[in-house]
Amino acid sequence: MSVVTTALSNYQSGALLDITDLSSIVILTELSMPSYYSSCAASGFSSDSWIPSDNQNPSYIACQIVNGNSASGSSCNGGNFASSGGTCNGCMDTTSVLSTSTYADQAAVLSALNSRYSGCTTFNNDLSNVWNNYYLVKSNAFSPVSIRTNTASASLTAFANSLTGTINTTFTNAISSLNSFASSVTDPTYGLIAGLNCKVFGEDIQRAASTLCISLFNIAYFSRLVLGLASFGILFSMCCGVFTGVRYLKHSIRKLNSI
Repeated sequence: MSVVTTALSNYQSGALLDITDLSSIVILTELSMPSYYSSCAASGFSSDSWIPSDNQNPSYIACQIVNGNSASGSSCNGGNFASSGGTCNGCMDTTSVLSTSTYADQAAVLSALNSRYSGCTTFNNDLSNVWNNYYLVKSNAFSPVSIRTNTASASLTAFANSLTGTINTTFTNAISSLNSFASSVTDPTYGLIAGLNCKVFGEDIQRAASTLCISLFNIAYFSRLVLGLASFGILFSMCCGVFTGVRYLKHSIRKLNSI
């Protein structure tokens, strides 16, 4: 989000060019060239170069004053603007010097320029007109967007801080608690399984397996023995029943014949 905020700020301040119209760029370039307004004979005019920003990256309209001051709104406050006093001369940062917070409308800009460059009617009218139709429009367009962007950026920053602060601390504490619990079990000296001999487990498992196998074998063996004896008993009972029935039948026949 900071990248977006920085980009908007750079467009608003003129550090980045926000237009692609060639004729408009030519007008901005002409305003930076004192030689283009050769009819202006005001004192100090030839020592000023009006550019969109003194922090252009990359440079798209170069300052025409070699080794000149970098004049901004702070250096051109008060009477310095009209008199070109202090460092209010040289490479004039138009966006900063003619800030909308200082100049309310085109008439105010034109009045200030007439005080600075007396008699330079053409230049003063051109720059005040460009200020009204470009710099003022751009400021009005970018300011509310910049405010909303800064608000969103602050919210995102607060959210990111909560992630790295409260939530991160919560997760850190939870992980520390889990590690402490795990250590209480696995620590080879003080943990729950400290000194545990795995061979003992192996022997117990083998003993349990042997016991289970023997038990199953014994159950199977005695089950077969019991079933065998039971089958023999059933067979013996059936034979006895058959013999008894045959004997009873023969006895019945003899009895009938004797009558």
